[in-house]
Amino acid sequence: MSKKDKNKNAHGFIWGSEVITEDGEANIQSCYIEDKILTSDLVSEKYKRITNLRYKGKGKILKVITNLGYLLQGTPDIKVCIKNQEAIPLRELKKGDILIGRPTYDSSKLIVKELVAKELVVKEIVKYLEYVRIYNITVKDANLFFINGILIESL
Repeated sequence: MSKKDKNKNAHGFIWGSEVITEDGEANIQSCYIEDKILTSDLVSEKYKRITNLRYKGKGKILKVITNLGYLLQGTPDIKVCIKNQEAIPLRELKKGDILIGRPTYDSSKLIVKELVAKELVVKEIVKYLEYVRIYNITVKDANLFFINGILIESL
């Protein structure tokens, strides 16, 4: 497989996607292995260590916009958490689906104030044809974490 073909299969999140670290919100490309990010098990939230963070190449992406203005941009195969369902790939989302959003977060104290998840209704889905920089992240002992305030499942 050529490097160009490999890049076409890259999966993950675009450059500039945000995670919540112990020090506040940070762009994914500015994080390091061993940084801790906010994760969830759908009952509680904890900060856990990044074990893998890599630039994956370039890939086609989907852009999802919610009723509250949350924005998620990633490759079609990343999985998002849907209310009362299993996580589904981004490509299967439909208008009206309800995503699980980040709980209320107090950045001055770096703590989660409420464990009640926000319900984010998918308002618009846009397919991009151009290739953009893609990053992938793995977190120790955690399958779910927040990207741009939306709960996703690790790849």
